[in-house]
Amino acid sequence: MGFLQAIVLGYPVVKTNWRGWKLITTVFIIYFGLATFMTQIETVVFLQYLVEIVPTGETVNLFFNGLIMAAILAPLVVIIYGKYLKEEGYKEKSSKITLSVKQWIIKLGLVAILYAVIYILFGALVFKPLAGAAFDEYYAGLQMPSWIIPFQLVRGILFTFLAFPVMWMLEGSFREVAVAISLLYSVILASLVIPPNEFMPANIRFAHMIELFTSMFLFGWIITKLFYQKKTKNKGSSNK
Repeated sequence: MGFLQAIVLGYPVVKTNWRGWKLITTVFIIYFGLATFMTQIETVVFLQYLVEIVPTGETVNLFFNGLIMAAILAPLVVIIYGKYLKEEGYKEKSSKITLSVKQWIIKLGLVAILYAVIYILFGALVFKPLAGAAFDEYYAGLQMPSWIIPFQLVRGILFTFLAFPVMWMLEGSFREVAVAISLLYSVILASLVIPPNEFMPANIRFAHMIELFTSMFLFGWIITKLFYQKKTKNKGSSNK
């Protein structure tokens, strides 16, 4: 798990020209946001339905453990890759996403809907078939609340905002940025269920890992496709 996460976190750090505390803060936000915040808010929301599987106290512990881990990991990644000290002649470059209010509303609304669709489809067509009979046993008695769709719509928008720092820090082509974001989303989330734990049996973890990797890789690519803007040599200009 640690090796896979180090690879996908290291790539944008190596490719960016950002340095110092700005880069450390960005890595912290990306890693904590994906590895802890976005996963644990779902656990908290579903806690009343999964309380027999994940105790409330354990969820709080997982949240703060993730906070501490991200706070330690972010500066270490930047220091190890030699991106802490600013070099002579260093000039920071940063990309911006320039959209009208109407474009922001349309694209965020679209990405929210697409995330909810992906969440449902991959759960039904990937996770459930792979888990087999273990799915019905593990989730016995679980009924989805009426607000599950609105909750996933909001989650899709939050995931989208976590992709923006990667777009800002990278000056690469669409493919480079899309691969970086897609791998961050898919590998970090899927790798979290690799280690054995007391809450998920092996077959559930395996099915969930495949579901997360495939669905989040696709979603990361979609976000990049919707919001990536090609950098040009003309100062202050950007093309879709």
